Amino acid sequence: MSLAVFSCTDDLLEKKPLNAITDADVWNDQTLIDHYLTGIYKTMSVLENETAFPLERPGIPYNYSFTILWKGPNWITEMSDECVINGWKEGSNYKYDGLRIGGGLLEWFEIGYYAIRAANEMIERLPLAPVSDAFRKEKIAEARYLRAYNYFSMVKRYGGVPIITRVQHKEDPDQLLFLPRDSEKAVYDFVISEMIDIYGELYTNANTGDWFMNNIKDLEISPALEWFKHCFAPQVVFINLVDQRYMKHTQPHKPGSTMLFNLVGVNDYHTPATGKTVVKLINSKGEVVTQQEKNINIHPLMKSTVPCMVELPKENGGYLLVAEFYPEGKKQPVVSRRYLKIGDSKNEKYDFYDMKP
Repeated sequence: MSLAVFSCTDDLLEKKPLNAITDADVWNDQTLIDHYLTGIYKTMSVLENETAFPLERPGIPYNYSFTILWKGPNWITEMSDECVINGWKEGSNYKYDGLRIGGGLLEWFEIGYYAIRAANEMIERLPLAPVSDAFRKEKIAEARYLRAYNYFSMVKRYGGVPIITRVQHKEDPDQLLFLPRDSEKAVYDFVISEMIDIYGELYTNANTGDWFMNNIKDLEISPALEWFKHCFAPQVVFINLVDQRYMKHTQPHKPGSTMLFNLVGVNDYHTPATGKTVVKLINSKGEVVTQQEKNINIHPLMKSTVPCMVELPKENGGYLLVAEFYPEGKKQPVVSRRYLKIGDSKNEKYDFYDMKP
């Protein structure tokens, strides 16, 4: 009697499916990690005209007419009266009885947290991933940026929201799952602190643009960035005039004439904005030619227009019109400025006003 024993060193039956990617695959492959990050962008409907539909809705076959690429722009423009759709008037119908205290349209509270959870998972997983240190630092910083951007978008719409910076699991106790709202200020502070913390990981000398000067490690702020905080301040009063340094085709103002224009106050906060605006006209010697004050009151999330009148000087030259808005309780103003050309002077100068923003 003989006995034969056969063996094989090839694991013929140990095959991975070719149509599926496991969780372990993702966090061990640099390309798949990049794709995961791209997926976070995809879930951020705030980037799609602030609409609230994911590209594929669970349980519903893909249909272009149900995507944010179609519904979003139409509904937003209908709701804001920027356009009228002659076909399906779904967006405009919501204006009459669809918007209630509980919402009803363009809601992305849950979708925002879907993106935040994905970013939190990436931030937790990447430290152990077998990737280069440079890749790891950059992608963690980018995930933190997307998380902060979501919170920035949410706090503008909902006020204070819960700040979640860890991956939640269904087995967690209720006190870790059902978090109370953080204050509106706390959310803004979180966003600002994240941006300051990750800036050095996201940007190098090659792509700082106009925001920083010289060596990036020193974070030496340029004048452009200094003025940025005035241009995009949440509560600000703008001068509604063109800047004649750049708009060369505009006609110069007549010396000694009366100039009428509007101040436009913008308030992105959920609370009223009140304060005073000091309007100054400054000549090429840096002297204040005329000055006046205007009281400003702006309703929450609204804008306000205030008529203004300035008697222009009789001397030709370049002048600077400045509006300094002092919100109630604040010592530092938010500044808007416009350069004016008065008369036919061809040698006007505009470098006489060097205000520290």
